[in-house]
Amino acid sequence: MGPAHNYRDDFKAPRSALEPAAGPPKMRAVVEAERWRSKWSIERTLFVRPADDRLEPYSQPSSAGWALERLLGTSPPTVEEIEDEEQETRLVRVVGQAWMGSPSWVDVNLIDRLEDTLRRRLGELESSTAHAGRAARSFFADCDPMRSGRVLRGHFEDQIGRKLNYDFSARGSSPSSRDVLAALVERYDLARGGVLAAEDFHAALIGATREGRASGRVVSLIGRLREGLVRYAGGFDALRLEETRWFAAQKEGGHSLGCLPAGSFVDGVLRLGLLAQVPVSDADLNVLVAAFEPPRDRAVSATSEPLVSYEEFMLAVRGPPMRGERVQLVRAAYAALKEDASKGMRKEVKPAHLAARYDVANHPAVQAGALREEEAAMAFLEPWAPGPRGATREMLEEEVTLREFAERYEWISPLISDEDDFARMMKAAWNLK
Repeated sequence: MGPAHNYRDDFKAPRSALEPAAGPPKMRAVVEAERWRSKWSIERTLFVRPADDRLEPYSQPSSAGWALERLLGTSPPTVEEIEDEEQETRLVRVVGQAWMGSPSWVDVNLIDRLEDTLRRRLGELESSTAHAGRAARSFFADCDPMRSGRVLRGHFEDQIGRKLNYDFSARGSSPSSRDVLAALVERYDLARGGVLAAEDFHAALIGATREGRASGRVVSLIGRLREGLVRYAGGFDALRLEETRWFAAQKEGGHSLGCLPAGSFVDGVLRLGLLAQVPVSDADLNVLVAAFEPPRDRAVSATSEPLVSYEEFMLAVRGPPMRGERVQLVRAAYAALKEDASKGMRKEVKPAHLAARYDVANHPAVQAGALREEEAAMAFLEPWAPGPRGATREMLEEEVTLREFAERYEWISPLISDEDDFARMMKAAWNLK
């Protein structure tokens, strides 16, 4: 995956040729997510616990002592130990964060093969008719019984499986045909709604461009990055760290908030592609920059390169923000931490309070014997132990604000699709009623 040479030549084009039409970035037509950080503004940091939201009788989890020791760190590991640990703990982090029993994701190669099969079948249909779009609409019509112009995941699994004669049962850890069909829909469903416009699905499948929407190639690339980041890069931690790197570059260069020059953006996307084991071509990079170029009123740069809204890109890859029910659960957990801190005559929540309350005894993977309690606990506490030596005692005295605590769950939330599963996780992890 080398440098995008052809792409960088495009930077030399006149600015007028690169400017998008006035209005919001094109990706907003695909993922209409609110700016999630605004939910944690100063005006909304006060939490009023409902009368029935009392805490259960609380005892410190058995993992607390080990977690605190790990946060403080001991002797620095060797380079080989760090590399081995990184490779071995990536899946541990994802399973630990999402409170899964074991990794249950469909093999990316199976999704790719299904995608190729479906693409070839559509190509055969479109080559035999004078109106390709009509052939595609006819092929997906049974996925939309209400004729609303949408692809519904359940009907897609039934009808496309039948049309492709794609039918096999799950065996051991191998998924069923329905699981693979559902995973293909999820690849294109950036808003995680279970429903897609039929034209958007078709555009993503064949990599086409739909006027007024992000390129289907962009949607497919983002979906593949999501899959790879979860399976191979420790969940969304790699994405969060790349955002930190981009933010530093934006601040250092004096660029508009949430934006940076396309060259720096491309370098970061290539890094993410390597981590996610997703090949990223020059054509992918071209359409990606075009999709995320910010409006003119935000395009303030000291360089001749076009700017890219990395913030919008992060929203698209990470997914929509937490819904109201999840927000309230996060606030309830933080309120419990505040109560713990007040018992020790403190006003601020410290990392030690998180380690002392975070209880993973009911974690599905812990109960199944796939993870130790310490491993599951550190999957969440990892941000407070940056670097091979772990956190310093000074770092453990720094306050963990509601904004920081909630931001962590903004990155974990997309890993858990079911609302009831998320609620059970929060109540078990933080001993909430």
